[in-house]
This record gives sequence, C-alpha cells and structure tokens, in this order.
Amino acid sequence: MKINIYILGKNKFIKQAQLYSADEMMENNKIMYNLNRIEMKTKIFKSFIVLFVMTLCINTQAQIKVHESGQISLQDYTGNWNNGVQVFSSGTVHFNTTSTNAWSWVTVASPKHAKGKCWIVTYPDGETDPEEQKKDHRFFVTGEGYVHQRGSLRLADVSFQTGNEAIRNPGYILDAITGTYYTPVDETEYGSKKENVRVGVIAQEVEKVLPEAVSRDDQDLMYVDYEALTVVLIEAYKEQKAEIESLRKTLEEHGLLKPKE
Repeated sequence: MKINIYILGKNKFIKQAQLYSADEMMENNKIMYNLNRIEMKTKIFKSFIVLFVMTLCINTQAQIKVHESGQISLQDYTGNWNNGVQVFSSGTVHFNTTSTNAWSWVTVASPKHAKGKCWIVTYPDGETDPEEQKKDHRFFVTGEGYVHQRGSLRLADVSFQTGNEAIRNPGYILDAITGTYYTPVDETEYGSKKENVRVGVIAQEVEKVLPEAVSRDDQDLMYVDYEALTVVLIEAYKEQKAEIESLRKTLEEHGLLKPKE
C-alpha cells in the first residue's frame, strides 16, 4: 500500500512524500540489498580480471593492442608491434617470431596425428558444392612433414640473377647420384610397408657433386633441392643430345648410317 502525501506552503507546492506499508518497505530493502550485492560482486570481478591481466603481463610480458585500423597485435613487451601475432581486419594473420636466431621456429599448429593437416587452404564453396569440393584443400602440410600442393613457382627472372654460369659435366653429376626406393625410418610404425615407400635420392651423394642443392638444419639433417636436380637433367639431356648428333654425323660420313632427310 502506497500513500502520497503533499506538503503545501502559501499558495505553492513544497514537497511530495510517499509512505509505504511495512511489507513493501521490507521488499524494497531486500531489492536494494540484492542490487548492492550484485554491484559489489561486479566490482570485485572486474578488479580480479584487471589483476589477472596485470599479473599475466608482468609474468609473460604479453601485450594485446587494438589499432585504429582494426588490427590486433599480440606480442612480447618490446614495443615493436610487427613481432608476435598480427591479426588484420582483412583476414590476414602474420606469425612473426621475435627471435634473431638463424633457426627460430614459429609453430602454427601441433597435430595429434601424423596424418593430421596442420595448414589448410580451403575453397570458398568447398563445404557445400560437391564439384567445388574437388578444389578444396588444395594446399596443406601434414603432421609427418609432407607438403601437398597443386604446384609451385620459383622466382627466376634474370633481373634477380647475377654471375650466371652454365652447369658443367651434368652427366658426371647424375652418374654419382643414385635413385632409390626407401621407407622413412619414422614411418615404419604405422600404415602398410607399401604405403610408406618413397622414391628419392641420398643427400650425402648429392652433396659430393652438387653441394648447391643440399642444405642442413640445426640438427645437422640434410635436405635436397629436387628442383635443382631437374635443372641438371636439362643440361644432361642437351649434353647427351650433342654426343648423339656427333656420333650420327660420324656414322653418316662413313656410310654406316643413312643421313636424315
């Protein structure tokens, strides 16, 4: 029950007051008490979040910065916003390590299975259109380290090259390299033996005759640039063709081979 009381002065209204019943007053007090509790809990929660973030920043020197352009930066406390993780409003994400070591690693994903796909490029309509699904996953890296792609291009413009020199003795280089079937030692524990058989060369052999095609990582494991071997094959073909033409000419001169028409 609520009663309005009006207090009047000379020819004018001075004050309006309201009287509530005892039950209503108790209910109002209870509501105000609950509101105060909620407000207090909210303040405590906000203080906890602020304290947690400050502790995190102190311990890990982490920073999160939102730029006016919409870019979000996550990085260590160096002041250089090009490092760390950069998320752009266009959808581009950059992973830039702050390490200056020659072999510093940026981990994008850690698959739980050797066949798991770590980095996948999907096609926009690949999930809905069966025909477009054939174009999906056109580039990905598996947990075992294999890159699946539709092709690759290497910069070969002459303006970016200097000191060009023809490859000498390409036949000798190929003679020293053995093409083999092999099974990676870390892939013998799963899958069938036939499934894991690969075709390749031995890096130690390649290094002896074509060191430019071999590189090493920080664990001293050797890698071969198979594209470089393709270039050697081109020159070996031309070398062999020249030898065949010379032999043909000699045989023709001695009447042992009919000349080309």
